[in-house]
Formats: sequence, structure tokens, C-alpha cells
Amino acid sequence: MEESIEVVHLMNKQIVVRLSKCIKMKAKAVDDKNRTIGRVTRIFGPVKAPYALLSVNEEIGPDTKIRLIC
Repeated sequence: MEESIEVVHLMNKQIVVRLSKCIKMKAKAVDDKNRTIGRVTRIFGPVKAPYALLSVNEEIGPDTKIRLIC
């Protein structure tokens, strides 16, 4: 199952995103060219609208589309 996610905050090699369906540790994050860019390393926040911390391999731009594969 794939899910588009909302990027909340970009840091060096970490991204905070808002999740809607895919709540799974170590879920793979891919970019718009279907390249693996990182994984979910932490899930936090309220149960109905959780956030996740993605650790990425390289810095990405704010306009990069990110999807999670669960």
C-alpha cells in the first residue's frame, strides 16, 4: 500500500511528516522517481493524526514528492 504524505518540517537529513493511514515503523519512503530515500524511524503525536520522523539518505528539496510504502 502506498500513501502520499504531508511534509511538515525539513531538517538536514530528517523530515517530519503527517501520516493518515500508514503507521508502520521502518516503512520505506520513496521520491517521485520511485527511488528509496529513507525510512520511518519514529512515530509520535496523537493517535488520530500521528506524525513520523523520516531519516533520509540525502538532503531533499521542499518540492520533492514523498510517498510511504507500507
